[in-house]
Amino acid sequence: PDFHGAAVSWAWSDNVFTDEELSKIISIGDRLPIHESTIVGSSAGENISAEHKIRKSKNAWMPLQDNNRFVYDKLCSSINTLNAQFFQFDIFGFMENLQYTVYLEDNNHYDWHKDKTPNKYFPARKLTAVLMLSNNTDYEGGELQILESSDPKTLEKERGRLYVFPSYLLHRVTTVTKG
Repeated sequence: PDFHGAAVSWAWSDNVFTDEELSKIISIGDRLPIHESTIVGSSAGENISAEHKIRKSKNAWMPLQDNNRFVYDKLCSSINTLNAQFFQFDIFGFMENLQYTVYLEDNNHYDWHKDKTPNKYFPARKLTAVLMLSNNTDYEGGELQILESSDPKTLEKERGRLYVFPSYLLHRVTTVTKG
């Protein structure tokens, strides 16, 4: 894989998975029990409705199993490489199952948020990883953006690209308008 970084805010890797493997990941994800996405309440420690103002999408959790071990193995290797090159965070393994998220053209989005700030119910997530599974020509909108200052940075939509960034950075997925 090729490894790249934009300053120190985010880094990415291309060609972590083959097209065949990306299609297999989608097939595995589509067979999981998928539900309306929720957000985590910061004080209650419980999942609460996204109320569609903050988040509208569907997702499933992908536990480590024999049929998806290749996903965990390749992600772990690439995330560790990107972390060593660009962030140097003290990390180990996966603390939670992988999230498989589907954004449809029915105003699906996820507004500005940080991933899992620490509280008494959840450990802090240090790095967020996003793997682009869809072809960028198959949909419009749905841009992954990171807020570094007052100017959001739109990350390029490229099938198979793995983005990694500190979980404390504000980020969002803009509204999917088509596809």
